[in-house]
Amino acid sequence: MPALLPTETLMDIFEWASATDRHTAFNLCLVASWTKPLAERHLYATIKTEYKGDAKLLERWLAEMRKTRKAPPGAEHVRNLWIAFRYTKPDPSRAHQAPAVNGLPLEPVLFAQLRLAFPRLRSLGWDEWRRENSLFGWDQPRLTFDRIRRALSSLPTPTLTERDPGNAPYGLPPPGGKHVHLTVNEVPDLQHADEEHNAAFDEITHLRFRPGAQLEGDEVLESNFWYMLTQYHNLTHLSFGYRKYGDGELWFAERDSAPLKNLQMVVIEVDIFYRSNWDGALELVRYHRAQHKNGEQRVFTCPSLLDEDQWESEAFGGESIWERARAFTQRLRDNNWKVPREFRHW
Repeated sequence: MPALLPTETLMDIFEWASATDRHTAFNLCLVASWTKPLAERHLYATIKTEYKGDAKLLERWLAEMRKTRKAPPGAEHVRNLWIAFRYTKPDPSRAHQAPAVNGLPLEPVLFAQLRLAFPRLRSLGWDEWRRENSLFGWDQPRLTFDRIRRALSSLPTPTLTERDPGNAPYGLPPPGGKHVHLTVNEVPDLQHADEEHNAAFDEITHLRFRPGAQLEGDEVLESNFWYMLTQYHNLTHLSFGYRKYGDGELWFAERDSAPLKNLQMVVIEVDIFYRSNWDGALELVRYHRAQHKNGEQRVFTCPSLLDEDQWESEAFGGESIWERARAFTQRLRDNNWKVPREFRHW
């Protein structure tokens, strides 16, 4: 009679199997009561609301939050969360509504409440959807910002530490050793924002603007971009898209200032469909690498990808934007800064 596997070994096997993909994790949740807790941590590890099932799950969790005023079961397993939501500018003629904004800021209280709901969160995609109509057959997100805000506001209001931005230190290790990666798709209108730094953002170490986000074009946008960066005191990685000459100049102009001098890596993601984009981006990268006294080794570049797909791939163990940028920049250097043919679409 063959020997039985030790219980610990059997549990390790099920743990490994549930980590391979979400379909396997779901099936293992149904095998037995003792396999369910092993598989759930992987079933709920990555939630992307562009998937109908994930959107329904998050809606159910939001409803439970409003009812129970606490984080719902299962949410404690979420490590990667992509939230796509609809947002409509408030009507300024209606006094009870907030002033209209050009991009929805992820406010400190809202982010802190997200962290209460998802305590193991490591990567957050904040995907604001502003299309009035469905374009190219794309469906608008099911979720609305108001629904998300109301559900999170039902949780206990966390105590947030505000600090004078003139005295608040930059570049400290995140509290508790927690590192959160944030991807956003808009530069928000922060003209009327509170100027005090808030410690709620101190966990955010990696910030990525979607390649389509407009970062340059007028003084208000550049001011908002700069102010947004000053709110993240522990940034080590920053990525933004390059679509026209001028994108990125603000960062290079301020690179030695307190909010940015501790950055270990800056990535310029290039829209590959125009030769002028590559010409401008490579000129920036090469110039600032050459001019910096020690060589600006923090600056990298790579082609932009559909970031929600790349984000999901990274969540499941694929190559991150940071790894991809390092590899691509090295490839450019080895090729005398000539862009490989497969990335030249002109």
